[in-house]
Amino acid sequence: MSQSTDRGVTRRRLLQRGGVAAGTLYAGTLLGPEILGRAAAATSAPTGAREQVFASLADAVAASPALRLDAAAAADATSRFRARYAALAPDARAGVDAALDALERRSFRALSRGRRLDHLRGTQPALDVARLGFGPQDDDGISHHDPISL
Repeated sequence: MSQSTDRGVTRRRLLQRGGVAAGTLYAGTLLGPEILGRAAAATSAPTGAREQVFASLADAVAASPALRLDAAAAADATSRFRARYAALAPDARAGVDAALDALERRSFRALSRGRRLDHLRGTQPALDVARLGFGPQDDDGISHHDPISL
């Protein structure tokens, strides 16, 4: 007769198994917000391709006869776009994505600056997207005119 050494659930086994479960739960509470925050940040940033399309858009708008700004202004506009894009509601972000994707389908980045400006003159959604980088800034509480006119 062989006797089993397994005595069922002992206090030691219960504490060991419970400790592992408690440790897992504790680790989840520590790491969960960071993992979820990283996922939320990833979805609130424009994709690299869309940001490049916006940079081409900003370059064309900055160089337009109405603004005549330098390349640094286009880079600043791209930074503002990135911040404002992250703050947009999901449905507004989807509209921006659609406008940038439409420009990308037309090989907007490959066009010369002059051709990009010509293309923008008939594309209201793209000009609305440009306002995210060049539009009025509300940080001083003063109402500004809209600088985008091609």
